[in-house]
Amino acid sequence: MNLLAIDIGNTRLKWAQYGSLAPASEPLAQGAVFLENIDQLADGGGDWARLAPPDAMLGCCVAGDSVRHRVEEQLELWDVAARWVVSNTSIRLWTPDEPSDPAGTRCGFFRWQSPHRTAACFPSSG
Repeated sequence: MNLLAIDIGNTRLKWAQYGSLAPASEPLAQGAVFLENIDQLADGGGDWARLAPPDAMLGCCVAGDSVRHRVEEQLELWDVAARWVVSNTSIRLWTPDEPSDPAGTRCGFFRWQSPHRTAACFPSSG
């Protein structure tokens, strides 16, 4: 399964494409763009225009709904449904490494996605 993982922070969008859901898999491609450049990701010269179409997409966004919608518009390049991880302070999936954020609400997707690889979200992929 080809997975596109996206982490949208308050200043940049970070992404990586994986060819496998295995915990030790290395990204096939990865990159980062400032939020003001999101609208160019799927353009002819954009980073995503050169990627193989992903089978699935999983991401998180702390930058707000308007930025998430801009990313979803870029995902229209492929026929892939966007799946978003949302923070829930009542469920602890990771231990925050930032003392100023004891609830762990600002931990990015890439900080915890490897040990909790998306197999739980895609159980039919084995």
